[in-house]
Amino acid sequence: MNKNDFYYAQDVVASFKQCIISNIFSTGLQVQRFQIRFEDIKHATNRVRLSPAIIDGYLEFLGQQGIEAFSDGVFSIMCEVDLTRTYLTPAEAESISSNMNAYYTRIAYEQSS
Repeated sequence: MNKNDFYYAQDVVASFKQCIISNIFSTGLQVQRFQIRFEDIKHATNRVRLSPAIIDGYLEFLGQQGIEAFSDGVFSIMCEVDLTRTYLTPAEAESISSNMNAYYTRIAYEQSS
């Protein structure tokens, strides 16, 4: 992986985490599955093709972030992001806490009505 790959991978991971964090208020779930298409990687990194070594680099990076990932070998990388196992920034951790509290408050209010 080169510098562009790392920037793209970091952006993808941040997007996945933000998506889950935003949905916590309505679902209460901290786990979601995502897909990173090879075409998106090629487009973001100005590549014509992806070698197996580059794909392995993405898988290794995702694993280092606490994300389970595997490649289908043809079209994409499949990821399962579990915020209870993924490394978080302080701001992400605070957002999760706030959204979980709002979710539990909403559920308690709905059950008391």
